[in-house]
Amino acid sequence: MLKRLFPFLALFTLTLGLLLACGGPPQPTNSSTIEPEASTAGTSSVLVFGRGSDSPSLDPANASDFESFIVTRNLYETLVALKDGTTDIEPELAESWQISPDGKTYSFKLRQGVKFHDGTDLNADAVVTNYERWLNKEGGGTYDYFQTVFGGFAGEPDLLTQSVKAVDPYTVEFQLKRPFGPFLGALSLPAFGIVSPKALVSGQSINDKPVGTGPFRFKQWLRNETITLEKFPEYWRQGEPRVAQLIYQVVPEDQARLTALNTQQIDLMDGLNPDQLSQVQGQDQLQVFKRPSFSIGYLGFNVTKPPFDKVQVRQAISYAVNKQAVVQAFYAGNAQAAINPMPPSIPGYANQIQDYDYNPDKAKQLLTEAGLPNGFDTEIWISSKGSKILPKADRMAEAFQQDLAKVGIRAKIVDSEWATFLADTRAGKQQMFLLGWSGDYADAESFLGPLFNGRNIPGNNRFRYNNPRVNKLLDDALVLTDEAERRALYVQAQEILKQDAPLVPLVHVSLLLAGSKDVQGYKPSPVGSDSLARVSVGNT
Repeated sequence: MLKRLFPFLALFTLTLGLLLACGGPPQPTNSSTIEPEASTAGTSSVLVFGRGSDSPSLDPANASDFESFIVTRNLYETLVALKDGTTDIEPELAESWQISPDGKTYSFKLRQGVKFHDGTDLNADAVVTNYERWLNKEGGGTYDYFQTVFGGFAGEPDLLTQSVKAVDPYTVEFQLKRPFGPFLGALSLPAFGIVSPKALVSGQSINDKPVGTGPFRFKQWLRNETITLEKFPEYWRQGEPRVAQLIYQVVPEDQARLTALNTQQIDLMDGLNPDQLSQVQGQDQLQVFKRPSFSIGYLGFNVTKPPFDKVQVRQAISYAVNKQAVVQAFYAGNAQAAINPMPPSIPGYANQIQDYDYNPDKAKQLLTEAGLPNGFDTEIWISSKGSKILPKADRMAEAFQQDLAKVGIRAKIVDSEWATFLADTRAGKQQMFLLGWSGDYADAESFLGPLFNGRNIPGNNRFRYNNPRVNKLLDDALVLTDEAERRALYVQAQEILKQDAPLVPLVHVSLLLAGSKDVQGYKPSPVGSDSLARVSVGNT
């Protein structure tokens, strides 16, 4: 495999050099390396995963995107996890747990004999140390997922937890101030991967030198090129991982990734476009993988930026864009047009809601009511190489640009690098933007809470939407133990969101991947954070 990889890297570097020569000076490349603590001599199996963009972060607490979590899932582990290829909860670092009758106390019994990559033992104190890091935002960073799940940070009134303590060396107790229905599912988020406490106090960046308990340990990161992980010899699950080395290779262009797969330079390819499907199907040496649909692609509005602070403008655009045409044109039947901001498979989905139809005349009428009879100038922000849910964001934006022009809205497309796009939209610099979201566990909270609860500003609520009625519905749903009552509140929230229109829900998509026929044991995760511990290549 390594002999196959290096010629491709040389070709990729040459191609990148030509592109940079046409487009401007190259960006500096940084690398961070941890030398292996134990040799893997005698083991030659390598799995190369081709993808379109680099990871913005390898610090799980400060990550919030596919490209980060797809790597960190293999470096770190959580107390509980999702079973491969499903949204079912299973034990991971915690071998068992108990929940009090009032739903406020969770006691986790940890596995014994688990080690971090630096040799430190996993114990209850290590979990508490990680919690305290999240709680106090130690080391800087945003900690968006902690804010989303736990309601805030130390000293803030909405903080979910009363205390987190080590009851004994291998028992951790979370005492909540109020019941939180999806708490176990939330703890499966890769953002709550447990980091070595020794590494946390070492003074070195976790982003540059990650240390977890996962099946692979960090070896090297060449920014915008490769992240290389290697087998952790002391991993607690016997027989895993099944390859000695795991390499995440950035290949920005979709067709170049497929060529690399065809020529055996990579083993798995993320981001297979629907129109490439025919190039893979029927080839004996390749296979197609489908990630279960658990996502929403959308056109979003920053509701604090004029004129998007007017609901008539947002509703006008909802009528102006022809989402059905876009879904048919860009997904080749592998997706469905979205009505609500979560998939129909999630309990609490509002089936009765009627969508905005494609109606340019209605859009013009609403713009006139908003005092904009001649339309206005704006921007659509995208990252054409970032989102798996919107793999043709540039072409989709062009289609929407044409739709909007028909009603007098003159939209300029602004395309930026993935990490920059995420940071800028989080900071609220955008007006309109194209982005996707994948749920993290099978609960309506996993979609509606992060995206629309006002407390997640700044954070995953990139719409800057802050409706007190919706906030209350979402908060109330979290403390209920009756599932029917919870679902009714989520339905009400979706009804308000449809009226307020902070976004145009576009598409629910089953993401496609392709791989060599030699790849065995791969089960794509619905949430995108794939564990590759059980994946092998050929007979390895």
